Amino acid sequence: MSANPVQGTTSNSAIPTTTSKSTSKATSTHDQFMQLMLSELTQQDPLKPMSTAEMANQMLSLEQVSTTQNLQKQLENLSNVLMMGATGLVGKNVTVLDPNTQQEVTGTVQSLRSRSGSLSLMINGTSYPSEYLRELK
Repeated sequence: MSANPVQGTTSNSAIPTTTSKSTSKATSTHDQFMQLMLSELTQQDPLKPMSTAEMANQMLSLEQVSTTQNLQKQLENLSNVLMMGATGLVGKNVTVLDPNTQQEVTGTVQSLRSRSGSLSLMINGTSYPSEYLRELK
């Protein structure tokens, strides 16, 4: 079955929009998928319509896109909550386990860094993953 390429996206007020790049990309993918599916349905050969199995597979694909979009949004929210909670550690004396030497390091948390959903503590000029935090003094 042949379909015209999607040239752009249309706005749908039923789909919430956000300012997050990854969520916007997922929304864009969702919109493009819906346009492609609609294009397939409107331009299919009436004598050879899409099978029920094909339609079900496409609907499942749409559900997966939607689920992935929602999961990404929840992970971003969780990351923000963790970062806000961890700000209370700045200026506190802590003990961490150095993952390279397996030795405990004690010092004052100078700053926090979040990369790819992973939180690190800057102590004595060295960054340590937050999961190696052993004690808060």
